[in-house]
Amino acid sequence: MTDVPRTAPRGPEEAARLLDTGYRPYDGQRSGVAGAVGSLARYSVSRGLGVGRPFGGKIPVYLVILVAYLPAVALVGVTIVAGDIFGTPLNESVRDFFGLTTTAVVAFAALVVPELFCTDRRTGMLGRYLSTPLTRWTYLVGKGLALLALLAIVALGPPMLLLLGLSGVGDDPPALLDVLDLAWRVLLGGVLLSLPLAAVGAAVSSLTTRRVVATAVIAVLMLLSSAVAGILSESGFPDTVLLGGVVLLAFEMPYRLLLMGAEGGSDLSPVPLLQLVSAWLAWVLVPAVVVVLSYASTKVSR
Repeated sequence: MTDVPRTAPRGPEEAARLLDTGYRPYDGQRSGVAGAVGSLARYSVSRGLGVGRPFGGKIPVYLVILVAYLPAVALVGVTIVAGDIFGTPLNESVRDFFGLTTTAVVAFAALVVPELFCTDRRTGMLGRYLSTPLTRWTYLVGKGLALLALLAIVALGPPMLLLLGLSGVGDDPPALLDVLDLAWRVLLGGVLLSLPLAAVGAAVSSLTTRRVVATAVIAVLMLLSSAVAGILSESGFPDTVLLGGVVLLAFEMPYRLLLMGAEGGSDLSPVPLLQLVSAWLAWVLVPAVVVVLSYASTKVSR
């Protein structure tokens, strides 16, 4: 045995020694699986909004949010200052506004969905989440809730702002019941618009851990599918070929919901409602199956 000379401590700080390391059981209040899903969803929302990321990473997200809200603020402002100079019925103003909202939702989905799904697998956080009461499927539930909450910011916020703004400042304010009837259509329209775009984004993000790659593929897939569908339609193919464009289809759902007796003017107007709904379900369910299969086969180290 070797005698190790000890040096006498020369002060309180130098005398401090680390005696042991380890883990202690958590003795706080436990909220169960529901609490874990809620915590994951809240953290994912803040992460999607850029919390904890460098300033440069926040700019694109908030720029898209600004662009989404700016037209609604401008239209309400013009109506306040100059009156109802366009003379467009309220439901048609809100209906047509979904065209601008669709563009913002596509950009927002391409930016935030990869952040929600790719980062956890790349950094190993997925394994840590699964060492808690969360399973793969409750983890996906939490991520799905966060994704819908984030997309609601750009899919529901601007048209709802426009609806409430024009209802309060127009020359001929609509009745309260008419506003409420239009409000639930806007809410449902936002969900119908968001779900297929969110599903496609999640499916792409579940297949790669590289956020930049996922962002590029999501943007190209969404835009290219609608561009190809439009070209084929103009080349003489039946109008149903437009159902292959996910952005066109996503926009058509709230557009058709908000017609309320007005004449349809979109490219998908000739397509029967049953075919439209069937295609919408396919664009939601097929990507959802891809996400489930991808996470079922993902190897995780806890």
